[in-house]
Amino acid sequence: ITNLPEPIYAILGDVNQDGIVNVTDVLQIVSEILNPNTLNQLQKDIADYNRDGQINVSDVIRLVNRILGITQEEIIIIQDQISNLE
Repeated sequence: ITNLPEPIYAILGDVNQDGIVNVTDVLQIVSEILNPNTLNQLQKDIADYNRDGQINVSDVIRLVNRILGITQEEIIIIQDQISNLE
């Protein structure tokens, strides 16, 4: 029998791994964007909120929307409403 490593559990977006996704996590992602390699590999995986393999402003926006409770569906509705005003 092969001994497998224990799985690592983490909350997507909880960069500092305190069990709460909040503005502190957002600030850590922004810090990584401005000064790459401030996060370890696990933190980078957790920070990649949209799972595209990159840490960028898209991850920040999605995480902020999650914190504010705004869903992707709500964003699309808002965009449609703005388009109708133009």
